[in-house]
Amino acid sequence: MNKYLMTMMFAIAIASSAFAQTKKITSSDFYKANIEASDLMEDYGRRIIIKTETIENGIVITSVTKIEERLLPDKLRFFTVEKKGGAETSSELIVIGTKEYRRENNGQWTIKNAGGSGSGSGIGSGSACIQYTEESDFVNGATARKLKQLMINDTAEGLSYDEFTYWYDLQGLILRSERLKGLLDPKIERIRSVGTFDYDPKDLKIEAPIK
Repeated sequence: MNKYLMTMMFAIAIASSAFAQTKKITSSDFYKANIEASDLMEDYGRRIIIKTETIENGIVITSVTKIEERLLPDKLRFFTVEKKGGAETSSELIVIGTKEYRRENNGQWTIKNAGGSGSGSGIGSGSACIQYTEESDFVNGATARKLKQLMINDTAEGLSYDEFTYWYDLQGLILRSERLKGLLDPKIERIRSVGTFDYDPKDLKIEAPIK
């Protein structure tokens, strides 16, 4: 690790310690909370909306919104919309029992027997420095546990950052997620992703679009 990178990580550590409610945690603590939240979600109907924006020179050039919905015991819906260069594309998948319904760009539906579906995300490794922290926070007025993973890497362009933040309720369910990625100095944001999580929403309906 070069001297510049070491200096930056020292500055991050000093900044974190300036907030009494912020404490360092281990990678095991961070991933355990995420795994336990995923297990808890299996007991709930849900709507998860994740919007990811790619940014160049301060302008959003690509926006991708992914919606995952679930109704117990066996109904799922995945809807993705991508906006780029003034054009918009979409895809939709509905799974009900053993049937799958698909369509692209609001076109005609097709139907077939389901072969299994799912969604998930992973956090890569190999960064030069990684720091994990926890603090108390609020989401929509409710007390939340805020966990953050900050990765710093020394690249040809300079120091880059990749920051993942999750907010959990007191039960351990994820309330909100956020990912920010870019360069540190000068500070340039290149990716911004925000996720919202709603459990057992009253307006959630998943029905077969065709017979």
